[in-house]
Amino acid sequence: MGVDVSLNDIKRLTPRFTISPNGYYFAIDPNGYVLLHPNLQPKNPKFQEPVTLDFLDAELENANKVEIRKQMIDGETGAMTIDTLVKSYDERYIDRGGRTYTWAPVNGTDYSLALVLPEYGRHYLRANLGDTIQQAKSILGKYCQICTTFSISFQFFSRSVYILFINIFLLLTLSLIFIMFQPCHFPFFFFIIWCLHVNLH
Repeated sequence: MGVDVSLNDIKRLTPRFTISPNGYYFAIDPNGYVLLHPNLQPKNPKFQEPVTLDFLDAELENANKVEIRKQMIDGETGAMTIDTLVKSYDERYIDRGGRTYTWAPVNGTDYSLALVLPEYGRHYLRANLGDTIQQAKSILGKYCQICTTFSISFQFFSRSVYILFINIFLLLTLSLIFIMFQPCHFPFFFFIIWCLHVNLH
């Protein structure tokens, strides 16, 4: 059984986060063909024919990327930091640089999604499991006040990345609450998480 889905529909449903000038995400199907990738461009934009491009053709191939492709096709989750050749933002130069590939299968499909980030400019949010959401919110709030004062956004992060981190943190917290407590308490905790999420925006 097969279903035709427009790539424009898939692109419309994917989040539009500006990760960084050299960060991007891509998705592949069970055959290793990319569905979304910055290098996925039709040969002739006038024709709306589907473009079939293997992941190893979309990027400069090396042994690590062969392994990443294999694991993504097998529906595995993983992460790997590799040295690879990368194009500059203006696509005029090629240089060697470190990139961290993180991938996971898309639930309910045969597809796999990956996030590629450069090694430079990475920041982490670290919290103990004993910390409450309110504590984490107050810590992040201090950074937001600094951002407002100095007209920079979240220690060199754009606002969209900040919101992405908050949403991921809230989803992880929600998952932990669901695991730790009985499912009958789930709606109450979901309401609390939702209230905090609304207050952050």
